[in-house]
Amino acid sequence: MKVEIVGSFFLPDRLYNARDDFKKGIIDAETLKEAEDEAVKVLVERQLSIGLSQVTSGEFRRDYWDKDFWFGLDGISKVRFDSGRVYQDAESC
Repeated sequence: MKVEIVGSFFLPDRLYNARDDFKKGIIDAETLKEAEDEAVKVLVERQLSIGLSQVTSGEFRRDYWDKDFWFGLDGISKVRFDSGRVYQDAESC
């Protein structure tokens, strides 16, 4: 039987909470990285314990696959808009 692993796993509660704390400024980037490292370690160990020959990090260091990809390219930057008028100056009614 052929088995494929997609690679994306739900974040464990501890990592989900750490990300939330990081966004709120409660913890620093190093503390978040430690939480990510631990979550990846536990996931990889779990996959190995059930006999998988290929494992994944669960994509635990990524927020959104598409945005993380695009913003990782040279020449692409992330900008936050405070209004809905992205393409023109005039407000439509």
